[in-house]
Amino acid sequence: MKNFSTTTLVIMLALLLAFSGSTQRVNAQSPDRSTAILPAQSQIHDRQILVELDPSRAAKSTSAWFANKGVSQVDSLPLSYAEYRIVRVPEGQDYAAAYQQLASDPSVLSIAPNVIKHVSEFIPNDPLFLGTASDVAGGLASGAGSPALSNQWGLLLSGAQDAWDVTTGKNSIVVAVLDTGAKLDHEDLQNRLWNNPGEALDGADTDGNGFVDDVHGYDFQGYSLPVGGGVGSGGDGDPTDQEATNIDTTFDSHGTSTASIVAGQTNNGTGMSGVAGGSTPSGGVRLMICRVGTASTISLAAEIGAIDYAVSNGAHVITMSFGGETGGDPEENAIDRAWNAGVYVCAAAGNYPQGAAAGVDLPAGFANCVAVGATTIFSPDSVTVGPGAQVVAEYRPSYSKTGPEVEISAPGTRIVSAAWGGGNAVTDGYMDSFQHQFTGTSAATPVVAGLAALLYSVLPDPEATDANQIVRDRINQTALDLGPAGRDEQFGFGRIRMGEALAAYAVGKPGDANGDGFVDETDLALIIANYGKRSTDSGFTTKMDLNGDGVIDELDVLEIGKYYEAAP
Repeated sequence: MKNFSTTTLVIMLALLLAFSGSTQRVNAQSPDRSTAILPAQSQIHDRQILVELDPSRAAKSTSAWFANKGVSQVDSLPLSYAEYRIVRVPEGQDYAAAYQQLASDPSVLSIAPNVIKHVSEFIPNDPLFLGTASDVAGGLASGAGSPALSNQWGLLLSGAQDAWDVTTGKNSIVVAVLDTGAKLDHEDLQNRLWNNPGEALDGADTDGNGFVDDVHGYDFQGYSLPVGGGVGSGGDGDPTDQEATNIDTTFDSHGTSTASIVAGQTNNGTGMSGVAGGSTPSGGVRLMICRVGTASTISLAAEIGAIDYAVSNGAHVITMSFGGETGGDPEENAIDRAWNAGVYVCAAAGNYPQGAAAGVDLPAGFANCVAVGATTIFSPDSVTVGPGAQVVAEYRPSYSKTGPEVEISAPGTRIVSAAWGGGNAVTDGYMDSFQHQFTGTSAATPVVAGLAALLYSVLPDPEATDANQIVRDRINQTALDLGPAGRDEQFGFGRIRMGEALAAYAVGKPGDANGDGFVDETDLALIIANYGKRSTDSGFTTKMDLNGDGVIDELDVLEIGKYYEAAP
């Protein structure tokens, strides 16, 4: 795939589109049924075949006729327009040979293997997504020792796998993560970083935006705002967070964790799954890393400077897993500017006893910022949940702040996330042990930001100034109402439901080989990378098999050509 440039792919698609008429003529011809490519036996129900016989050629006894062919009739399927005979190929007999013999007989009008269909549900291959569970239901099993203690239960409970059937995130959507920075070379983050198109790592302000070497974002720690406005000073172009020095606190790798929850690379067979982390190497939304301080010190000036930077550089979502006392008009004005530009802004409602002395933390409490509370399914109610915890009905944990400003809730206890690695419990670079999973409204907020990014990915015009309101309404209106009926001070509108939020956009586009909701060059790249694979081969998926013939080939490329959408 590395030999194909974007221009080459687009040219190929243009050529394919030019030949779409001839493609239709080819498809209109009757295929040679005797050379049909059959799916693997695991995809065929009980070795069965559906056969429609020509009534004018039918034998007196169809059972005897089939027996003469070496198969047995097990049932019939009378329809208003035809009658299918369901026959079975005995164990030990060559299924393909029996099928081809029937298919080549002139008495057979139509024939097909009795294939097994599957619920359309994308389950990524990241090991921490399901943990030790074999399926979604098992991943949420109750009681002590539940797999939910060591998997991404929050994504399972809120229906991420259903949302992913619509989109896993588009790489043109940018989420600005205002936090303590991130480990930029982490295996689940390095391919999801935003790349400033006009900047080069050369010690100069290549794009002239006032920030030197801001390739993936910027470090605003120590940033100062000038008198009279303009670009501030201080900080640098490296938003890497500090390596954990004390692995006994969940605040280590705070920014790395929040970034990974939003869009850690999904379906790469490694670590955990981000909410909007894509299903292919080039998929998923992009993370603009804005370091605004450390786990103990985040200044108002750094926050305001980062918000302004995110808006000016094209972010669609801003997520902030911090808060405290109000920053007054300067802080609220920055939030308002972002919102008025069409950016979805969300922040942690706060944890007791930290943050604001009373009520929801700021900036979450401002009108144009979505205040995110947390939910949990673990008992006893504790920030640190041990291996003996029980899985119970969902409720608000005692640490999650309440108030009329709380707008939406998301899972926030024992959230698997990325970390620096090294030391006792995070050697693999993930907060996946009992002591080091991420807990707090800080963990719930990037879950909501990830959902917002998925919604931006399917909007017809994600750059519109009302896009954020569309996203806000969709998230709120599809939430699961918890607590008192309607919006309340504990859960807001309720806990997010990702599948329901994306359901209106589930149109099932033909030509969408990677299932991200778009037909573009990434689909063609996937077909090229898997060219020649058959249904029995590792890596084959039914989504890639666009024409349903059981092999990835030029016919699937032609399907992409027919429905190709130019990137915005």
